[in-house]
Amino acid sequence: TSGSRKTTLLKTIILSQLMNDQNQQVLIMDFENEYTDIAKNFNQQIIEFTKSVDLDAPNINIFQIPYVDTFNPITQKFDKTPKLTNLHEAFNNQLQYVSGVLRMLLSRDNNKLSINEINVLETEITELYKSFKITKFTDFNKIPNNKWPIIDDLVEQISKKIKSLTKKDVNNSIDDYITVHKLLIPFTNEGMYAGIFNRYTNIEINE
Repeated sequence: TSGSRKTTLLKTIILSQLMNDQNQQVLIMDFENEYTDIAKNFNQQIIEFTKSVDLDAPNINIFQIPYVDTFNPITQKFDKTPKLTNLHEAFNNQLQYVSGVLRMLLSRDNNKLSINEINVLETEITELYKSFKITKFTDFNKIPNNKWPIIDDLVEQISKKIKSLTKKDVNNSIDDYITVHKLLIPFTNEGMYAGIFNRYTNIEINE
């Protein structure tokens, strides 16, 4: 809530992390331009996003799993492929991350997703990765940027699900699917936020 000093607390945590470990990577989605001072003071990379539909505008696909480290501390060398434990952790973290970002976006304007709507969202996110043959056993580092799902793909999948559902469905409420679908539209190519959240990653994050 506003005025609860969340930004101050978070800045303290981030500063502590950066000062204690110079190799620590911190990725911040800064909608209110509150963390630019920290980035500048620590000579960090700043990427500015806009609502432009220009395909060359900077973008990070929220569905794309970041590079998974292949460094082997035992051999002190980089393996050809990441360890399964690293892949499993990265995949599970990504599911939580995508769910969290979309829940935040869809809860704007004082809207709050119901438990059933959250379940719909999380179920469809997991199914979306499956449809792209992306699982916790996949070597994410080998997937090109343009082969990851985007919000358009999620909305298309939910549209198909709505058509397959009827009012008689008990376990899958069609109303919940319709609500989630409607809330996602502004972030598709038909909506005003397409330039921010519905593009493939086209930038490199400095290591």
